Amino acid sequence: MRRCATRMTQWLLSAAAWALLATAAHAQESVLVACTGQSPCTYQRAYSTTVLGKNSVRVVPPSAANDASMLRKARSASLSTIPGLYREPTSGLLRVLSRNGQLGDIVVPSKLPQGATTASAASAGLAIEYRKQAKSSAQVSVPIDQFVALLSGPGLDGAVVEFVRRETQAGAHRRGAGVCGRLCGTTVLARRTQKHHAAKPGSLQRRGG
Repeated sequence: MRRCATRMTQWLLSAAAWALLATAAHAQESVLVACTGQSPCTYQRAYSTTVLGKNSVRVVPPSAANDASMLRKARSASLSTIPGLYREPTSGLLRVLSRNGQLGDIVVPSKLPQGATTASAASAGLAIEYRKQAKSSAQVSVPIDQFVALLSGPGLDGAVVEFVRRETQAGAHRRGAGVCGRLCGTTVLARRTQKHHAAKPGSLQRRGG
């Protein structure tokens, strides 16, 4: 079983790397990871990312998650200065994700909902929006309960492969899609990327069918 798991993990990493190499020639800002129910997760190139329509957020240390006063005084940060975002599977809170995989401050909307006294309450109904094409005016909205991570910055291809490796080793697949769901989804991604690379070289999306 361990040998099988190792082989599947290696295939997962290889498939993710293949998909990213297929889009290496195209400028991209970030990759958004989302999971819906039992369907395979998706890795989508994302442009002009916003949170509730704003390109800035507020960040507070984890110790202030339940401190209403600290939440109101939370410092503002532009999304372009944040290396990544990650939603914790257990708490559901949005956290800053460093390029080496470390979780940092808690992220809440730039405008706190009225009456919100905790980070959890401030994040209720939160959504992340992005554009699939750099020059597109159409936005895609991802509810917080479907959002997994947003990876940004230089060396994005390696960052995504490393993210997949960490998630696999940590067993974070319990988000709902399941280990098999993600592995199968990545297999689908690799096959579709290879088949349609000539027609759609910018596609990084992973679907379940």
